[in-house]
Amino acid sequence: MAMQFDVKATAAIGTNAVFTTANGGTMPLKIRVKGFLLTYGTSAITLNITDGSGGPVVLSLPTITAANNGSISVLLPGEGIMVDNAPHAAFSAAPASASIVLFWG
Repeated sequence: MAMQFDVKATAAIGTNAVFTTANGGTMPLKIRVKGFLLTYGTSAITLNITDGSGGPVVLSLPTITAANNGSISVLLPGEGIMVDNAPHAAFSAAPASASIVLFWG
């Protein structure tokens, strides 16, 4: 039987952001990233999700330059990506042009 666990969601705000729980608390250190919803503005950005603050990049996603704002929804296959030290989001653009909702378990 496959591994089962509850999936939670949280948003990151800021150019170099820490994810928090829905009530503003600290996320568990060790989680599995199951997917995310990335919203971006009209300039191209790159989203990096790191394993801890300044840790190794576990996922990097560049977006295209578009005339309009856009969004990308990604579901990661299998059990997702393991993060051992609480995930952080780093955007290559100003916070006003990008946001991310992370789905994790």
